[in-house]
Amino acid sequence: GVRKATMGQKEHEEFEPYEHDHAIPRSFRDPNGPDVAYDLWSFHVLFKKLTGICYWWVVRNEFDVPVEYWVIPTHWCRMLTDKEGQPAGLFVQSPWGHSRVIPWDEIVCFKDHSPLSRWEGYAVTLAINEWLDTYEAMVRTELATFKNGAVPMFHIALDESMGMDPDEAMLNRFYSKWYARFQGENNSGRPLITGPGIEVKTLGVAPSEVGFQSSEDAFAKKTLAALGVPRAMVNLADGMTYGSLRAEQASFFIISVNPELTYTGQVITEKIIKRTPG
Repeated sequence: GVRKATMGQKEHEEFEPYEHDHAIPRSFRDPNGPDVAYDLWSFHVLFKKLTGICYWWVVRNEFDVPVEYWVIPTHWCRMLTDKEGQPAGLFVQSPWGHSRVIPWDEIVCFKDHSPLSRWEGYAVTLAINEWLDTYEAMVRTELATFKNGAVPMFHIALDESMGMDPDEAMLNRFYSKWYARFQGENNSGRPLITGPGIEVKTLGVAPSEVGFQSSEDAFAKKTLAALGVPRAMVNLADGMTYGSLRAEQASFFIISVNPELTYTGQVITEKIIKRTPG
């Protein structure tokens, strides 16, 4: 259909699709040797959303027809400029020691536009980095609370006849017998029989979660809102009907997916399609 709101095809416009075996659609189905089409788009979305910019290296044949597309990991790249400060190429350094300079006219760049630089992107994750740092600190706190906390569930009181200060050997013997009889799911609910002078009380103490669940929900709402993702898209919305779920999907397409596809299509049309002879 025609999507006027996202600057798609207009009603008065006509186009003829490429044949199935044309070089351009064939190159998108098989972008390069090791990758399939899914890899191309998966890496594209991964680096653009995490870093705010995604570089494609477009390899063309002697007829200037694209035959391969490579998504270059953004963190491998450093832009090179000419004397006027315009992009001249990318210096690509892999973590395995290999490096290469790729001319800028072989690069197609997709970016979330930055208020700081004409040529570099600005990721949403950078804009909300304090939220993410706070969330990571909260997760570490939650982990430490449960790993480092020593929270007993029972109190066993010994009277004076058992000794005011049990020695280590007595405690080890007692704990060994206790765990042997009562630890594990198969021993759950077994009756406890003690001699005189021993009293067992349930403490009713549970590890403190210091509001972790409510904080998780708050961070999820803010982060998903910044990324333009409704909660239902990541299964965080409970009790939704089929109709309300479809409405959430529609809003996700309108707010996030369609503008992204429109921008990507415009860049591919301008930088790849129009440059290809014929």
